[in-house]
Amino acid sequence: MKTQKRKSCQLYTLSMILFFYCALLVPASAETPQEMTQLARNYLLKHLDPQLHNPIVALTPLSATAQTPTCQHAPHIRWNSGQKTGNINLSLICTQPKWQRYLNAKISGELPVVITNKDIPLGASITPADVNLTWLPDAQVKHTHLHNIADINNISARQFIGAGTALSNNQIRASQLIKKGDQVRIIVSTDQVAIEMLGIALESGEKGKQIRVQNQSSGKIIKGNILSADSILVP
Repeated sequence: MKTQKRKSCQLYTLSMILFFYCALLVPASAETPQEMTQLARNYLLKHLDPQLHNPIVALTPLSATAQTPTCQHAPHIRWNSGQKTGNINLSLICTQPKWQRYLNAKISGELPVVITNKDIPLGASITPADVNLTWLPDAQVKHTHLHNIADINNISARQFIGAGTALSNNQIRASQLIKKGDQVRIIVSTDQVAIEMLGIALESGEKGKQIRVQNQSSGKIIKGNILSADSILVP
């Protein structure tokens, strides 16, 4: 009787060991539609545009009848869309066994946009005091819009811009730092020495532009790049 109880106890212990051993062999997976959808949602929430406020992530559910073999490792996720808002497509990829599923999602929210707070005439300089930063639905924001007041630096209006306009790159241009006829410092710099002389700008231009200048002493005309509102660097 004792022997029979001992054997039963041994069989029970062995079965429990096998049960836990098999449980360890079963990998964590995301093969069910619900798990794959949640995996994609978590991924999207971690990779949202950092400028996006009040984000909403809506995923198109996978079919409840869709069955995918158990993945030996957590599926790799690939963001197939170049955009960070709007309609998004993701791929869930398993390497063992090999399979791939696609999920569609829509990401929406608000993005920052620089808005003019007054009318700005053609050619007028635009300063940070002329604009405000506001948040608009992402569907109303274009990639050409300015998103930071720090972008308002040494720029002017390419056209008349009314108050309340969302500024875009095609409405602005770099301001002219030097105008034709301005007196400027001509800087000739080498590894050993830097020489300065006075000159007259023969052309107008913005920072970095190469213009012609005339040396006031020699009358020689040379070319240099605009450094600031009163200096030209001769390479």
